[in-house]
Amino acid sequence: MNCSEARERLLNGDDEEAWWHARHCAACAELSPERTLPPAMEVLDAPDAVALWQGMPEALASETHWRHRARNLSTPFRYTLAALGVLVPLLTVGFMSARADLAMLGPLPFWLPWTIAACVMTVAGWACLRPVQKRALSPRFHDSLCFIAVLLGGFGIVLPEFQHAHPASLHGVGADLLPRALGCFVWGSASAVIGMAGAFALLRGRRALASVPSSVWAVGILLAQLMLALHCPLVGHPHLALGHATIGVAAVAAVAIARGWTHVRQAGGH
Repeated sequence: MNCSEARERLLNGDDEEAWWHARHCAACAELSPERTLPPAMEVLDAPDAVALWQGMPEALASETHWRHRARNLSTPFRYTLAALGVLVPLLTVGFMSARADLAMLGPLPFWLPWTIAACVMTVAGWACLRPVQKRALSPRFHDSLCFIAVLLGGFGIVLPEFQHAHPASLHGVGADLLPRALGCFVWGSASAVIGMAGAFALLRGRRALASVPSSVWAVGILLAQLMLALHCPLVGHPHLALGHATIGVAAVAAVAIARGWTHVRQAGGH
């Protein structure tokens, strides 16, 4: 019996002759039932090497979940999926429910800030989807991107109102303030959650939701702000503060609470 036949028979089931071959053939020794580790792992001086090897089939079997399949895609493909996940909803809003005063907005007060926001979101997507073999970015860098995202979400409060010539831009005041602001907050928060979930699904490695890089939250916050900027024509500062800027603040607060709760649980476990 040659090595090829022995390996094929061992893969098809228990075979005494094939096992005897594995015990006495150096090339097939790793298939021997008396061996607890393959030769490549026997050089490891680690007490848990046997457990690591024995747990490998179960670990590989667990990688069939869609979340694991997504994170194991090639990096260029993950970047492509992330770009499509941002462009498709933005283009859908732009063509199907764009704000009524879009043609009246000037490049400096409107398009320039949101172009900057799109660039920051691109950097955040690049940061959170980087390959694991690359040098890790500092947590401070990720946190800075999230902080910038929150600031960009509230830039409309400090800038002059875009325009007052279109009737659609004059709503959302008085008794209409809270209902309109709540509608934008809910719509924007849903967009942020979708953006964060998409970035989290493509993130490399097994991570708890509370321990992911802050750039993931930056992607969701900026996607929400871009969606609202294309859809909502209201220009009043109270509406922008209550309905738009609060999305980033709420997201950061939720992340802070989740991280704090995780830290408390880990501390209690020790």
